Amino acid sequence: MHVGNIAVPRFYDGNGQEQTPRLKAAPGIVLVDVPPGQDGQAWSLGEVMSLTAQEIKLLNAPQLFAFAPDALLVPQDALRF
Repeated sequence: MHVGNIAVPRFYDGNGQEQTPRLKAAPGIVLVDVPPGQDGQAWSLGEVMSLTAQEIKLLNAPQLFAFAPDALLVPQDALRF
């Protein structure tokens, strides 16, 4: 995840368990390990302080964001693993 110039948010997996990110050498790049069974689940971010949504970019996942999991609109082809 690229977080630009903002503070690193808190990451929560699909079960609500906080996952501690690893900071990458490049500025603004954050890596979060995905536990077994958590890929394809709706994750959440906490303590996000950003002036624009452009400051947060997922690098290896669809760029899909919503205020609640039940409001998340996902293209059907993204649901195929």
